[in-house]
Amino acid sequence: MKQTILSFLLALLPLAASADAVEINGIYYNLIPKGNVAEVTRNPNKYSGTVVIPETVMYNDVTYSVTSIGEYAFSGSRLTSITIPNSVTSIGYCAFCSSIILTSITIPNSVTSVGNGAFEDCSSLTSVTIPNSVTSIGENVFNSCISLKSISIPNSVTSIGSQAFSDCRSLTSITIPNSVTSIGGYAFRNCSGLTSITIPNSVTSIVNYTFYACSNLTSITIPNSVTSIGIQAFYNCSSLTCITIPNSVTSIWSKAFQNCPQLTDVYCYAETVPGTDATAFDGSYINYVTLHVPESAIENYKATAPWSGFQKFVSIESGGQLFDMTIKVNNAFGKVTYGTTDITDGQQTFNVKEGSNVVLTLTPAAGFKVSKVMVNGVDKTADVANGQLTLSNITANMTVTVTFGSAADYATVTIGSQGVVTFSPVSDVDFTSVSGLKAYIGSGFNRKTGVLTMTRVYDVPAGEGLLLKGASGTYQIPYKQSYSIYSNLLKGVSSETNLSATTGGYVNYVLGSGSSGTGFYRVPAAGTTLAAGHAYLQIPAETAAGSRALTISFDDEDEATAISDVERQNGESAVYDLQGRRVEQPRSGLYIRNGKKVIIK
Repeated sequence: MKQTILSFLLALLPLAASADAVEINGIYYNLIPKGNVAEVTRNPNKYSGTVVIPETVMYNDVTYSVTSIGEYAFSGSRLTSITIPNSVTSIGYCAFCSSIILTSITIPNSVTSVGNGAFEDCSSLTSVTIPNSVTSIGENVFNSCISLKSISIPNSVTSIGSQAFSDCRSLTSITIPNSVTSIGGYAFRNCSGLTSITIPNSVTSIVNYTFYACSNLTSITIPNSVTSIGIQAFYNCSSLTCITIPNSVTSIWSKAFQNCPQLTDVYCYAETVPGTDATAFDGSYINYVTLHVPESAIENYKATAPWSGFQKFVSIESGGQLFDMTIKVNNAFGKVTYGTTDITDGQQTFNVKEGSNVVLTLTPAAGFKVSKVMVNGVDKTADVANGQLTLSNITANMTVTVTFGSAADYATVTIGSQGVVTFSPVSDVDFTSVSGLKAYIGSGFNRKTGVLTMTRVYDVPAGEGLLLKGASGTYQIPYKQSYSIYSNLLKGVSSETNLSATTGGYVNYVLGSGSSGTGFYRVPAAGTTLAAGHAYLQIPAETAAGSRALTISFDDEDEATAISDVERQNGESAVYDLQGRRVEQPRSGLYIRNGKKVIIK
């Protein structure tokens, strides 16, 4: 009896606020002195109404940065709205589970981790925007969000956990980006409103129960990357009429397509009959279904259960194999539509039968146009007619890349009194004829000297990050197709972007003014916001400098811009070339010494 009571009390522990939690302006926090960070924790009386989480809080004259939302923090709460600040980097286990929120929620771009079950059973939640800082969607994150109708999964996500969208009955369609390599079991179980889904070419297996009881799913095309289909993966998909299985699939497990009574056609491209459990098609009335297989393998399928149970065997005609068609959109200034799928600022891969004719609809956003279309590296811009690109008689894998650019003839840039500004063009531009303005890319950084080398450029592709230098004034830069490709430390942004201090092993810098003058300074720990059409600098963390502005060397000028002085190493006056490489025995020429360009004769 004592053991039973103890177990019950232990089960209640996560549901209470920490004994050390403090209440500040109606929100409870766990304060962590080391690092001066705060975690939002559970309110013993549950939160309600409008909640605005601040970026910082003060307690006993100490300022704490709010960096996380803890386990069960808002579980069971009734919220009319919630604001999550950019300082938050993680959302804990079951943080919002069983709570009633506003119809939609936006996770800020600072968040890199969303705990398992974070939004489980949020029954009134209709839409969620996941930022591109998140790399995985954990287990049960949106389980039983029965009102969830739409969700945007960014290209940063590489995995979707088990039961992540289980019982999301209002979800009608979802696009899984090509970055996703694994999808957990039960991930879309009982998503009865789901009518279509695109499985990316990066997924290698469809695991057990993934699409279990997706009763409105009408057809499914499995990509060439998949090698196995798990137990009951498509069990009770009662509206499924057509299945396409590529030749990469070597195993189909028990009841994988059980109780799919509407099936009319199955296309299996494997010339070697896949290892298939005898129950794979139970209850799917395959004695009324046509099986399409390669001509050379028909007799083997007829002799192998359960394939032998199909009503009719039809040869896949010569040239009837599947090819991959990857559609890439380079920016968010328009969309490419293929069938019912829209692709914006990312990529999707589709299976296309050999000999097919494909029509892509290219729709620029207001004020933009189709500036470039490449098909397998060949410029096909001129082939776009009335907003459509037609690809006839598909005979190979292909990649279609679409770039949308400004409909205007010029990009307009203003230089202030600082004499420099960052810039990222929406279309290809050419600085050749622009008087008084120079454009540079970040071509190199020397960890020993701390010198950032800037190389002047003229024709620049859309989206490239640039540093522009010139006298104060407004300049017009003509749009002109560029054929250049640069290795560049400057990263352009096409929309307002929340930058964190570090990103995946890199330290981020933005142009600004400080104690060392105008230059590139490290992004503060709290992050910063970069406006659309600008650029930031990325340096590997192991080579990044301190808080001073970086020393900049412009490769077309006689002097380095020594915003912060270069210190001597061990008392030496070392000499470096313009690429930042140390030169032990310099010959005559132009070099860098102590952050200044010098001529050695």
